[in-house]
Amino acid sequence: MKQNFIIEYIIYFPLSIVILLSRVLPVNLMLKLGRMLGTGAYHLLRKRRTVALANLKAAFGSKYDDKQRRKIVRKVFENLALNFTELLLVPRFDKRYFDTHVHLEHMERVDEALSQNRGIIFLTAHFGNWEISSITAALYGYKMFVLGREQKPLFLNELINRHRAKTGCRPINKGMIIREMVKSLKENGIIGMLGDQSGRTGNQMDFFGRPVFMAEGAFRIAAKTGAVILPAFALRKGLNFHYIEVEKSLLDGRKQPTEKEIEGAMMGYRDLLMRHISAHPEQWMWVNKRWKYSKARAVLLLSDGKLGHERQMQAVAGSIEKQCQSAFKQETVGLEFKNVFSRGMLTGIVFLFGRFIRNPLPYLRLVLKPCSYAKLENTYADVIICAGASTRAAALLLAKENVAKTVSVMKPVPFSERLFNLSLVPAHDLRQPRPGVVITQGALNLISPEYLEAQARCLKENIGIKNGLKIGILIGGDSKYYTLTRAAVEKLVAQVKKFCGEFDAQLLMTTSRRTAPDIDDFLRREFGAYKACVFKVFPNEHNVDYSVGGILGLSSAVIVTGESISMVSEVASAGVYPIVLSLDKSGKKQNVKHELFLKELHSANKIRLVSMDEIYAELVRFKNNPGALKKLNDREKLDAAIREKIL
Repeated sequence: MKQNFIIEYIIYFPLSIVILLSRVLPVNLMLKLGRMLGTGAYHLLRKRRTVALANLKAAFGSKYDDKQRRKIVRKVFENLALNFTELLLVPRFDKRYFDTHVHLEHMERVDEALSQNRGIIFLTAHFGNWEISSITAALYGYKMFVLGREQKPLFLNELINRHRAKTGCRPINKGMIIREMVKSLKENGIIGMLGDQSGRTGNQMDFFGRPVFMAEGAFRIAAKTGAVILPAFALRKGLNFHYIEVEKSLLDGRKQPTEKEIEGAMMGYRDLLMRHISAHPEQWMWVNKRWKYSKARAVLLLSDGKLGHERQMQAVAGSIEKQCQSAFKQETVGLEFKNVFSRGMLTGIVFLFGRFIRNPLPYLRLVLKPCSYAKLENTYADVIICAGASTRAAALLLAKENVAKTVSVMKPVPFSERLFNLSLVPAHDLRQPRPGVVITQGALNLISPEYLEAQARCLKENIGIKNGLKIGILIGGDSKYYTLTRAAVEKLVAQVKKFCGEFDAQLLMTTSRRTAPDIDDFLRREFGAYKACVFKVFPNEHNVDYSVGGILGLSSAVIVTGESISMVSEVASAGVYPIVLSLDKSGKKQNVKHELFLKELHSANKIRLVSMDEIYAELVRFKNNPGALKKLNDREKLDAAIREKIL
């Protein structure tokens, strides 16, 4: 034991110096030194500081900006250091010191509770100097017991207990806690307990907008013994003055409480705690992960303005919502850079120096437009999802800021996949599996049976439609590597009309914002008065939210132009017969990955890749064998990855 003490003194030598100084320096000078040590700890203990800042953002959102949050957290560290310093100075304090520096409010509630001869549980929190209330009560002659965790190192734990004992506070030893507590209460003693510790189990309650399991031990013991629960909070004022307020009793012990009354008492304590914290956030101990065991998830989607990327991120967020089994919040923030140079500069800075960045927000303020930065500054997230090259650097910085997990949709070039908790990469971008990477066959999307049913219902409510065979048509437009010509669309229309005439099929059609105006005009003329076309949308003129989902939900076969991986993936995932049209190349340069994607899905029997001349023949093949193709199903793989890496 002696050898262990020597080793601990060597390891904790700086702490030993502080303890020695507390015995010789004047009290006020020692307290000022303690506050300085707290300021130093704020700058040195990066992880604790970051956790505290994230907790504040989660609790208060936009109530405080980044500068205000940092000021609060610095004061949190200073308050904790002052608490420790005062505990070291306890042997030098006498009753006169406490008469001068501690103001007690509503102590008559303590005397009234003790008159019942059932004991009291002082239920406090990691607020102000929580030790001072127990020490003060003991000095004023109350029979005081303290329940607390064992501190490390061992010599410090024993020192703290000795200092408590000098004031009359008696620690309740680890190992026989319940028995000693019951015994102390039967002796009409007062037990000091902390009630703001959450765990994996307990009574689930909302705490600053997020569910947590509140500790119920104090309430159960009070219900069993008849003890009175008195909440007490010690507010620090200035360097060395304290205001201790004893609140009204939550359980008074005169009758056996019901479960509803116990829950009401817990909610009462929760409300008191939140009120005190809201009034003085700098005095609560934010440095621990306050929602560590909460299953609630706040998800932030970083948008680059591309609809396909946003839908893929929404698919990931949907998987999280489905599986988190608790409160879920989703927010999308568009990243608006000041210019192209600033976007590239952020990527370069994070790529080269990201691991050394301690305060991410100034870098985002430098490159983002004020409206975009303001949203990110005050948005808390447990999970940050990004898609697209311009969003990845910001995602990594915000993950540091929020102590959040990150999901990259698509290969996170130029960054390593190891920097993200999960990367969801299509097979055409990555051939070999890597740690932390899940390879999907297609692009992630929102398609699910529930989604299709809801979208189909919306569409049916707005158009007159009869039973029978329905064919969907999704027409895109020119892209970097492909072109959709008027001649190709004329072939499509002629063959579809031929099939509808022969098999009495109905058509549901939409173009896209990429569709050329002359093609829109041609389709409007061809299908405007065509009775078999029961639904047609031209998004450049007018769009409806349920057009694509409704078409996929109502159709048995869907024809889609093949220039968009996202659009092809949606059709292949919908459980319809997907007919994908090969388009002409727009130049000599070929998109090898895109071609590989289409050919692999075709080889896997999940789409039919056809030329413009083969549309009618493929529709007939579908009519004769509608179940010939397999459904693209990346959703199961996505859900499994989310469970393993994110939740």
